[in-house]
Parts: sequence; structure tokens; C-alpha cells
Amino acid sequence: MTLPDHLVNDDADLVGRLRGVLLDLHAGSSSDDAVSALLALRGILSVDVVDRDRLTLLSHRSMDPAPPPWTALAWLAGDARIPETLLEPFDVLASWTAHRRLVWGGDTSVDDPVKGVKMVSFVRRLDGLDDTTFVDRYMAHGPVARRHHGMQRYRQNVVTTAGQDGPAPDAVSELWFPSEEAWRDDFYLAPDSRDAVATDVAGFLDRRTTSSTLVTEHLALR
Repeated sequence: MTLPDHLVNDDADLVGRLRGVLLDLHAGSSSDDAVSALLALRGILSVDVVDRDRLTLLSHRSMDPAPPPWTALAWLAGDARIPETLLEPFDVLASWTAHRRLVWGGDTSVDDPVKGVKMVSFVRRLDGLDDTTFVDRYMAHGPVARRHHGMQRYRQNVVTTAGQDGPAPDAVSELWFPSEEAWRDDFYLAPDSRDAVATDVAGFLDRRTTSSTLVTEHLALR
């Protein structure tokens, strides 16, 4: 995907290029051990692990609470790679490079990762949208989200290159809420917020192929 020249706008912070790797843990492998090994890797930024204990929260937002077909999403800086030895417990389902920007929220970790709720959405564009139109409309969603959603932090990742492992999304959205209560009560801020958000995303997002789930974010070891 070719990014438009005006990628940076508003008060959003362009972080730069990074890689996403979507992983599924082999049956019988230890999730804790496998994720800990990834977090110790040089160049790793974070690993999002599907939060199976709280997927029922998705039903509060009329989303599918079924577990997704993946276990973890690893984010790596620049040209960093995961060694084959660390990939042995996993199947690699997809990989991509992306440009990331923090739309709002300062530090991108939740204040209390045990209490907080993080949602990851794999965004797929409407059929027929070219790169520039999709990116423009996706990024223009930031002010709409800020007006109508009550999340603590919001980050957008525009996928620029897909790997050979499997189909990659067109973008990855990350939403942080400070608590389950905020997820339930503040996902939409006003009576018209649900309709306003739906109208906006209808201009760039394919609801049939876009998917969302809840994760626990593990930051890299420092």
C-alpha cells in the first residue's frame, strides 16, 4: 500500500515503520514460556495475547465473542525478525509492515493491564477503494472516534506491505479502556454515537471481513 504524502496530521504522532507477526500457538505448548521468550528478543516492542477469559465482554458491543484463530500478535521495530527457534511453538499465520501513529492517549500501555481492556481490530477495506482513499478515510476516523468513543488511548497501524505467510489486514486498530466498566459504559459517549461511528466507518471498512478481539498487552522486557 502506498501512503499519501499527508500521512501525519492533527496531533497524531507518527511512530514510524514496524512489523506485525500473527501467531497461533501449537497445542500443548506453554503460552507463558513462548511469550516470555519473544518479549526478551531484541527489537520486540510488545506481544498481544488473546484474552480468552474476557471475550464475553465483546457481546456487550454486539461483537462475536468466539476465540479468534490466532493466539498472539507480536510487534517488532523496523527490520527486526523473530528467529526460527523462537517460532517453533507457533504457526505464523500472517505478517506485514506498517506505519503506526498514536491518535491520542500518551503512553500506550494501560495503567493497570490486569484491570484494563484492550481491543485489537483487523481492518479490511471496502472493495474498490484505492490505497489513498482508504488511508485518508481511515485516518480521518480519528476525530470521529475521539468525539464518540470513551477509550483511554487509540492507535492506528496502516499496513503497507504484506508478507508471504497469509492474508494481512489493511490496517490494525488498537483501543485501550481503563476498566471493564469503561468498556461497558463509555464505549459510546452519547445517544447518537453508535450511529455516527457506523456511518463514518461505512465509508472505508468492510464489516463482513473486519474482525476484533480482546487481548492482554505484554510490553517488551527492558
